[in-house]
Amino acid sequence: MTQPHLEQARASLGGEPVPPAAARGLVSSFICQDLQSFVPVRASYDLIWIQWTTMYLTDSDLRRLLADCQRALAPGGLLILKDNVIDVVRGPKGLVDGRYMVDEQDASVSRTRDHLLELVGQAGLSVVASTDANLES
Repeated sequence: MTQPHLEQARASLGGEPVPPAAARGLVSSFICQDLQSFVPVRASYDLIWIQWTTMYLTDSDLRRLLADCQRALAPGGLLILKDNVIDVVRGPKGLVDGRYMVDEQDASVSRTRDHLLELVGQAGLSVVASTDANLES
């Protein structure tokens, strides 16, 4: 995320953040920071949404981020993780260590579903629901 993206989000979501005490169901803060060093405030989020970004994190950075997010969830809070996963390998490239593929053009990784779920579990999270987009690639 860049500062212009953050400003666009702020404009789209209603301007200035509200104080945390009054924030239930509302955006309480806007943060522009890399995920490798981001540590969310403990027990303060009802919902954390992570979409199409974990592919740029190493396994150890992702495990740490997910564990920090788990601690940041308020009682009953949810973390939504939406990312590309590999169920079937097609084409000439194989999996690295049987767990992921590397896209050399954008330096991203696509993890197998099993490997991603392993990292989720190691972070102290459990899956309450899962779905896929049923896309052909």
